[in-house]
Amino acid sequence: MTWNSVRQLPSDASNVEQAVGEAEFSARSAPARIDELRQGLGPYFLLLIRDEWVGWGRSWGFSASEGFRTSACVPQSTFSSRIVCAPTIFAGMTISSADSILSPNSSARPLRVCSFESRKQDEMRSLIERSGGFATIAASMREVPLENNTTVFKFLNQLIAGEFDVVIFMTGVGAKALLEVVETKLPRAKFFEALQRCCVIVRGPKPTAVLREWGVRIDHRAPEPNTWRELLSVIDGGLSFPAGSRQTAGVFAIQEYGLASVELYSALTERGASVVPVPVYRWELPNDIAPLEAAIRSAVAGEFDVLLFTSAQQIRNVLGIAERLSMRESFLAATQQCRVGSIGPTCSEALREAGLHVDLEPSHPHMGHLVRETLGITN
Repeated sequence: MTWNSVRQLPSDASNVEQAVGEAEFSARSAPARIDELRQGLGPYFLLLIRDEWVGWGRSWGFSASEGFRTSACVPQSTFSSRIVCAPTIFAGMTISSADSILSPNSSARPLRVCSFESRKQDEMRSLIERSGGFATIAASMREVPLENNTTVFKFLNQLIAGEFDVVIFMTGVGAKALLEVVETKLPRAKFFEALQRCCVIVRGPKPTAVLREWGVRIDHRAPEPNTWRELLSVIDGGLSFPAGSRQTAGVFAIQEYGLASVELYSALTERGASVVPVPVYRWELPNDIAPLEAAIRSAVAGEFDVLLFTSAQQIRNVLGIAERLSMRESFLAATQQCRVGSIGPTCSEALREAGLHVDLEPSHPHMGHLVRETLGITN
């Protein structure tokens, strides 16, 4: 018996037994009574394992294509147990007792979590559900390569000419995008060789993994939480330069990641350095903004307990869409009733500047820690 053998429950409760298919359906109420309760409670179901209630969700959580998505509170070990699926009612439960379980303030109900993650939507959904949450994933942005790459080509010419002392990689995605552009003009081996004549710094684990894959030496890596402040601290602590270089941090090339790191550029300029930004992509709204619009409306309606943000640009795009919907102020007010989790300091700064509070930054700036720790304090 697997979740995929349980099909979507129909609106006509009298046909539930047929729709459930291989699953064993059991209810001690007549179909008319089930219909009555369905009208009172809406499209919810209760899940029973060995005749004990263990979870709840919306009936559309069952589908052959998506599997069981909503009641992640059901442990994996129960999957082989006898499954009894009853629409909206546990045998003998009254409308009032079912209402208490399904009410917004019920501790028995899974936390309703909205994430605005775009690139790793499936991973985020899985993390939320494994932590016992009810996941809504509303992509808030997409990365668009710059059509005009003259800045990258100028950077490449300067790099080959030995004009840079330090090259900083801010993101793994940006490093890969940069290489793709470079390879339209130069073999990657020559690009890597030119990098090795500079002091190479990475902001965090993702660009670290990319440069290791390239076989490029990394001289310094910013510690967690991997913000511009940690980068500046590394630079102020003294840099290591390859033999034969100028042995000075005079000219920096910085691979941007959608937005310019204005604070870092300003701090380096104040220290007498020259800064050359190297943008390779920009942030735009998703092609389909309907899920994002729906999430904003749901937040305003008080349908979320937790909001998760994994980048500073997410809140800018979310508020931009909220503005279009004439819901900016309503959305900001609604966030005050939610737990807000932020992936790290840069994201938190953007959230606070936008008027949101931040309840938690995880112990490590990774999605898994963000989900577990935010849902942990909320529970």
